[in-house]
Amino acid sequence: MPTVHIAGVPVSFPFTPYESQLVYMEKVIMALETKQNALLESPTGTGKTLCLLCATLGWIAHRKKSLAKTSAKKKTEKLEYEDLPNDEGDANEDDDDVLPKIIYSSRTHTQLKQVVKELKQTAYKPKVAILGSREHLCVHPEISKMRGTQQNHSCRQAAKQLRCIFKSGYDQSKKGGNPRIMDIEELVTVNRERQICPFYASRDMLSKANVIFMPYNYLVDPPLRASLGVSLENAILIFDEAHNVESIASEAASYSLSTEDIQGCIKEAQECHRMIATSRYVPEESSFLSAQSVTTLMELLMEIERGLLSFPVSKDGGCTKPGEYIFDFFKAFNISFDTAPMVLGISEQVIEAITDGGNASNPRNSKLESLVSFLKTIFRDKDNHHKVTIRTQVTRRYQSGPTVTKTMRWFHYWCFHPGVAMQEIYDQKVHNIILTSGTLSPLDTTTKELGIPFPIQLENCHVVDASQVWLGVVGVGVTGKRLNSSYQYRSSVEYLVELGNTLINFARLVPNGLLIFFPSYTIMDQCVAHWQLKPANQQPCIWDRLLQLKTIHVEPKNRFEFADVVTAYHDDIKSSPQGAIFMAVCRGKVSEGIDFSNENGRAVVITGLPFAPIKDPKIVLKKEFLDQAIVPPGESKLTGNNWYVQQAARAVNQAIGRVIRHRHDYGAIILLDERFGYAQQRGTLSKWLQSYCHNFNSYGEAHGTLVRFFRYNKDKYATTPIPATVGKAPLPFNPPKRLEAPTPAPKVAVAPPPPKDVTANSQVAIGDGQSYVNPKLLTKPVKPPAPVLPAPSVKAPVASGTTSHAPSLRNVLEKQVVSASTATVRPASSSLESVVQNARAILSPQEMNELLSLIRNVPKAPEDMPEIAAMLGPYPELLDPIVALLPRSYQNFGAVSVNDAVQAMAKSAQRQKRKAASPVVAIPNPQCSICFDVLDMSHAAPCGHICCDRCWKKLESQGAIVCPVCKATWPIKSLVRIQAKTKVSKLNARAL
Repeated sequence: MPTVHIAGVPVSFPFTPYESQLVYMEKVIMALETKQNALLESPTGTGKTLCLLCATLGWIAHRKKSLAKTSAKKKTEKLEYEDLPNDEGDANEDDDDVLPKIIYSSRTHTQLKQVVKELKQTAYKPKVAILGSREHLCVHPEISKMRGTQQNHSCRQAAKQLRCIFKSGYDQSKKGGNPRIMDIEELVTVNRERQICPFYASRDMLSKANVIFMPYNYLVDPPLRASLGVSLENAILIFDEAHNVESIASEAASYSLSTEDIQGCIKEAQECHRMIATSRYVPEESSFLSAQSVTTLMELLMEIERGLLSFPVSKDGGCTKPGEYIFDFFKAFNISFDTAPMVLGISEQVIEAITDGGNASNPRNSKLESLVSFLKTIFRDKDNHHKVTIRTQVTRRYQSGPTVTKTMRWFHYWCFHPGVAMQEIYDQKVHNIILTSGTLSPLDTTTKELGIPFPIQLENCHVVDASQVWLGVVGVGVTGKRLNSSYQYRSSVEYLVELGNTLINFARLVPNGLLIFFPSYTIMDQCVAHWQLKPANQQPCIWDRLLQLKTIHVEPKNRFEFADVVTAYHDDIKSSPQGAIFMAVCRGKVSEGIDFSNENGRAVVITGLPFAPIKDPKIVLKKEFLDQAIVPPGESKLTGNNWYVQQAARAVNQAIGRVIRHRHDYGAIILLDERFGYAQQRGTLSKWLQSYCHNFNSYGEAHGTLVRFFRYNKDKYATTPIPATVGKAPLPFNPPKRLEAPTPAPKVAVAPPPPKDVTANSQVAIGDGQSYVNPKLLTKPVKPPAPVLPAPSVKAPVASGTTSHAPSLRNVLEKQVVSASTATVRPASSSLESVVQNARAILSPQEMNELLSLIRNVPKAPEDMPEIAAMLGPYPELLDPIVALLPRSYQNFGAVSVNDAVQAMAKSAQRQKRKAASPVVAIPNPQCSICFDVLDMSHAAPCGHICCDRCWKKLESQGAIVCPVCKATWPIKSLVRIQAKTKVSKLNARAL
């Protein structure tokens, strides 16, 4: 496989990476090297998962070699000085010397399955463990059908009593896990065939694994993480598809309890009491469980239920209190930080008793276990990021007899700051945290919400070009009526008909697969129901007209039916030349992690903005929480309304990401809501999309451009290529173009050219700067003739033996230094003003700024004089007033040392003249490829890679340097000066 060197780290990659992939991997390596958190956004289809795996594993392999060398060196030194006492001891090694583990998390096991598939395509073969619950891993014929508490306790009981052949098979097998890299389905299949328990096998693999895969709710939920026994210390935590981390983190620190849950707890306690009273269960001697303690627990639960039902609420059936109120509520029942452990202990023993007795009242989950989780969440710590809400819920059941009305109270303890869970993770002394997704923007908002620092950030570009993307806002339908799915219009017959007719026309011209996303299930059901109504004139309804064009599939709410619907859609795409339509919902299952590449998704239609219900109590409280938050002075504030808009925009961007899944894919993005044309909404689209967005004034205009778009790409990609992902097989497409390195001077020994896998034009975009410049900009420009210099107001005397118009720097300095044995340095006079005025005529504004900076530093840095002389070029007479600023120490040389000093400075001046004569390229934030410092002045090699002067000097050997990035060898004279591009303010621009 090709190997690329990124920031000094060799990374094996399945194919030649594109520039955006190099930029992404550079950010990952920088985060790992500096132990800094990273927030990396890269569009779906840019290969971010593969880049993340290769960069992280490449850095681990590189660090392992470095540690091995360091260890060997320490052993050598120990042999040399073995008689010396060791104060620290061999065991007291620096924590940095411990190789970190990688904990790779994603939202679901389905997404992790895709990650494992990508890992198998790399050259890296780490030891892997994949963690899942018994629900996913149990293969016991009976226990695998159970869920929740009953499944967990039945598994433990079966293992204890040696009633599970799979657990017995695990005990008899060789520990250490299977060396193969497997996803969760393969783990289950392989171990079932060997009659080994996959659940215990996965736990055994955990201790020796270099990479651990798990859903990220396992990480953000402290009790769940503790039950797995996973240590986060010195671990690299990766959150893939991290656009959901904020909501998952908030939910992990939240909990809800209903009166129905409390009634279930009471029933379980009563059942345990009967078991103890009838001696069907005998508590152990060490246990404090007894009939009396269970009776006390039942009485406590009844009091909590009465207190919740009698709590005064407003007319709308709700009441909201600050988060701290929850402690006052439970204090009324004598439950506090001191007494909560006792209540939790009794409750957990009751759960164990009724489960071991095989009398769990709920086969799926224990209500008491829910109460235990609730109390553990509440009494974890005190903070001001929660709200307490008590709501009344009335449900009605319509049966053959009289209507049954049921009233239930809900006690919600909602966390509105995801940083509570993330800070708890961050405090575990992790190596660093990397969050990545295709939809993280705006990054500053995400950083504020998560509450931990993310110094390294990236909003990456896509690997496709403009010809492969069609993005348009169509705010009017096929008959010219407005398309607006807001609450005011979405239920009108006019809107429903116009939307349906417009979709019919788009379905005609979009080939193969068409994805249609609605803001919510309610709106989708409403549209489908209306489109299926038969017109009075017996004409086909909108639904039937769509069916004439493509088969239609609708996203189900039931997750068990979802896989079958997706399979049927893909089958229709393959079998039908017309293709198929998939109607889905933003934030639904289709919008999350499903790949609709190539013919499976040639266009995605967004029918409206998926705003959450504005009156939802949780949404209302979240907006209030953000509006009331106090931020430090000078820091921007995330308002409730901004958050509300951004959540809808993130759902839209996530749905858009279902299409254009690789470098040779193409697709259209059709926004059928006039509000997408508003400046506020267009600015919330992913950064890479904004430049492609066009607002169409009519349907006809959009139709015409879309027809041409599909016709062009159909001819261009007549046979859809599959992107290369495997090693040495020939690529089915041309790799990205690379600039050929210029041939170095013949006198310098040139190293062999870099291998083809090394991308010579990689852009080392670490931090806020750029470490690469297009080599075409480094060619020496034709320098315009210097302007005629006005005569200076004060003429400096000319030393004998030189012409009057160009005295050398040596003469100027010698005259000043030698004649100063009895004199003092002249103060700066008005002649300096003349120097500045005359210099403006021969220097650019950037060079003038640099000159003024150097002049100001002359008293402290006399070694800058040669550079000043080089900048002034053929007008050395301007140096005299500047020489007067030299420090007094330059006046105390002897005759010989004066000549030596002057000669050295003269030689330096000649070098600086050559340096000044070389072309100067101005770019924003030039950054060193080695130390990553962002500099005002630096140099670039002909290959385009930039380093600071200090690092170039370290690399110089016999007049040549080796580029630290692409390893090409260049003569030192070929370096080109790079200057930071100055930002011109609007005020200065007007003045110019």
